[in-house]
Amino acid sequence: MSEDVSDPSVPTDRWKAWDVFLETTPQTGFMQSSWWADFRVTYNYQHFAAILKAQGAIIGGAVVLKYSYAP
Repeated sequence: MSEDVSDPSVPTDRWKAWDVFLETTPQTGFMQSSWWADFRVTYNYQHFAAILKAQGAIIGGAVVLKYSYAP
């Protein structure tokens, strides 16, 4: 499922749950956070999130950024 962080119709509780997961997982970095994806949107990046869950709890995933440019 693709979710745009800057889209006001996207439930912020999903992104909040993702950010809480990142805060409790020391191996991750800030470039996986929802606010970083939102910041990159201002520079024409697109993104989507792939979140892995087990029994309703987040166990992994990634925010993938995409940048298109003219050749």
